[in-house]
Amino acid sequence: MIIPSPLLPFKGANFYSLPEVSTFKDAIYECGLGHFDGLSGLFTKEGYLINQAAFFHHHPSETKGQPSWINPQSAKTYPVIETAIFAGHLHEQYGHYITEFLSRIWFLKKLNIKAPILVRSFKDLNEIFSYQWARDLFSLLGLEKKDFLCPDSPLRIKELLVPDALFAEQGYCYQHMAEFCHELGDMALSHLSEETITKNKNIYLSRSDLICGTIKIDNEKEFENELSKLGFLILHPEKLSIYEQISLFRNNNIVVGVLGSAFHTSIFTPAPEGVAINMKDFPDINYLAMDGINSSRIDYVVYDGLAPSTAPDYNFYATKTIRKPHQAASDIYEFVSKKREKFFIPNMGKRSTGYEVNSRFYKIKTRENYYVKIDSRTGNVCVDENKFTHDAVLFELDKKYNFLLSNHENITNVSLMGVAHSGPALSLTVFHNTDGKISLYDPNLDKYVCSLPRDQGGHLKCDAKKILPWEIYSLEKIEKKEISNSVDIICSIIALVFSNESWGNADYYINKYRDIFCYVYYLKNNNINENMLNYSSKINGYLAISSRNNTILQGKIITHRGAIGDVKTNDLIDTGQTFQSSIEGINITTFDTNYTLKYTVFVKDESWSEWTSEGEFAGTTGAGKTLSGYSAKLFDKNGQEISIVCHAKFMNDDKIYSYAGGSLFTSPHVSDLIGISICFA
Repeated sequence: MIIPSPLLPFKGANFYSLPEVSTFKDAIYECGLGHFDGLSGLFTKEGYLINQAAFFHHHPSETKGQPSWINPQSAKTYPVIETAIFAGHLHEQYGHYITEFLSRIWFLKKLNIKAPILVRSFKDLNEIFSYQWARDLFSLLGLEKKDFLCPDSPLRIKELLVPDALFAEQGYCYQHMAEFCHELGDMALSHLSEETITKNKNIYLSRSDLICGTIKIDNEKEFENELSKLGFLILHPEKLSIYEQISLFRNNNIVVGVLGSAFHTSIFTPAPEGVAINMKDFPDINYLAMDGINSSRIDYVVYDGLAPSTAPDYNFYATKTIRKPHQAASDIYEFVSKKREKFFIPNMGKRSTGYEVNSRFYKIKTRENYYVKIDSRTGNVCVDENKFTHDAVLFELDKKYNFLLSNHENITNVSLMGVAHSGPALSLTVFHNTDGKISLYDPNLDKYVCSLPRDQGGHLKCDAKKILPWEIYSLEKIEKKEISNSVDIICSIIALVFSNESWGNADYYINKYRDIFCYVYYLKNNNINENMLNYSSKINGYLAISSRNNTILQGKIITHRGAIGDVKTNDLIDTGQTFQSSIEGINITTFDTNYTLKYTVFVKDESWSEWTSEGEFAGTTGAGKTLSGYSAKLFDKNGQEISIVCHAKFMNDDKIYSYAGGSLFTSPHVSDLIGISICFA
């Protein structure tokens, strides 16, 4: 049986800003003796470890065996070079090559500087370049051995440039890491002929031919044979070029295998899909951090049909046996088939598996039997057939919400005549007629969508007051594989916003598709009725408090966060998911003179503050004291208290806590407050 793997509470931090390059004068390089020797590193002229050039791992983070200080006096006699650019650890192991070297080499396109590339390596450069996968990657990067400086003795550098690492083990990953690796992945595909590229396959990455490593399955060959019968393609990554390995995660393939370095290859592909079988207590945070900025649909699972082998191979850390290979193959096939058939919000390393969405996709036909199209130039909904028109897709969510989108490969606005607004999706109500046909209705206009005949322009227009023949359509169900990447993105955002789930990957969409995310919240707001008023969000720097009479009371909210400072951004935040950092104080102001807000905060390990009037700061700054609770009260202008609900999100706690306004609620786990929102009861 396949079950979701447990994950650690910390899943890696993701950053969307551009990385920086730091300059150090008279830096000291100590080559050391080997891994974790407590000797190697780059240091300032005063002898202090340069954190920007250090290697970190674990959570909480710590340096990988590097001293925090060396005696700078001894470095005065070291040989001196003029300049160098530090590019990390040129590692002989594939996964560490990506995390410790590729994560810094992004500067190649950013810095137009001719200088030696300084790397740390405990292997000779000739040995590193002897690995085919390394030569392939160096080729993509346009690098040769002569470009590198790998000293075997200490030295000083008059001017050292240190690009930020885009990735730190068990720590964080920048969005730019994915963007940079995607470019390399695109280049890799150009080295393959079209007929050699694997497409639309279920792929199993085998370890059965390895002679040493971490995990061995002693009856893996039997398991592979059962998977082959079910149509899986069995491949051995170590026998493929890096170009071929990268292509496996593209082209609608789903990659299955034991979790290991082969899954690091997914970073070269946007939105990869896979199933990683975890055989340790938890998946390493490294994979989750990369998934978080790559829109990944890689599910982390455990299989309960594994047992320790009775004949362990001591060339591996652990040897396992699959008790029932036939059943295991069947379970894997069923799991992968569901991934292909159903629509999931990408888990992006925030949860073990994707969130299945109750949804369907349709093409729409008019009474004249023409497919409804959308013109990519104008966004107009029509029935024209030309190179600029693409199928319209109707996305049905939870059997009650319906959205009209374009199936163009790029995100395209949709514009329906008679509807004042346009956007990447239009929200419509679907009426099911007695003959199995449907009609499209806009409740805001109280009008139906009419399809004009082709000889009258062929446009669709929302202006009909009742259902007549030209307001009747038929639906044709389409498979998930038929929708474009742009539809996938928009529908993921729609499902995320309308699901009311605290999913954890909202910050990815907010940062990468901010305008679309805001627009979808606008659509949700328009779908609010009197039974759906537990909705609160922060849009363009404003706290939106939903009203009982379907109006929105807006107000400005500022949170002071220890790691960031005052947050005054244009982010659209749902209960604090954008900033995973502790709140130390709050300042809220409502804009409606009919209401007044008061609030209090609980300073961790201390006490509740006095009730603070809106527009005033509650909490602390500069003292490193975080909050573990807050409460608020709302009054009308007669001083009558209005019932509200407070929502709180705490660090390392997936739950959103809701409680009545005025209640003095704190984290059950004494965790730091990271998100707040308020709505009418």
